[in-house]
Amino acid sequence: MKETIAPVIVEKYEGLIRKVTYRCGVHSHHPNFEDYLQEARWQLVLLAVDYTDIQSFEEAFPLSYLYKKLYWSLIDFQRKQKECENLVDLAKEGLEVPAKLEALNELEIQLAFQEFYTQLDEKDQERLTALLGGRPLSRQMKSYYRQILREKFKLFFQSF
Repeated sequence: MKETIAPVIVEKYEGLIRKVTYRCGVHSHHPNFEDYLQEARWQLVLLAVDYTDIQSFEEAFPLSYLYKKLYWSLIDFQRKQKECENLVDLAKEGLEVPAKLEALNELEIQLAFQEFYTQLDEKDQERLTALLGGRPLSRQMKSYYRQILREKFKLFFQSF
């Protein structure tokens, strides 16, 4: 089995990992702080797995390049977390994801929701945007918008 320098690299760049998480707006009091640290460590391990000595790793990934690489991987991780939260928000708003969609991967679900959104008329698109936090709504208006969109949501996702 091939030995890697991944544990040494992760230990060496722990300070950089923390700096990148802080730059992404995730500080030590954030509820998912450890998750972000683990994600950054994992990205660093994936980068270091092909190298057998620190010098070759540092030549391939200068500090500024490594910083940017980790930063963008955490930004991508944040985006994926936000997409999952949006699905939870839809469920809270009464627009539950049909059971058949649970077997699909995230990309297919995202494409399905985008297709659903584009098939709505302008008023319904505004309603959905308002429900997802686009503007403040009264409790009655939220209920009314959910009632209107729930039927269209069910009709659209019957095909799945």
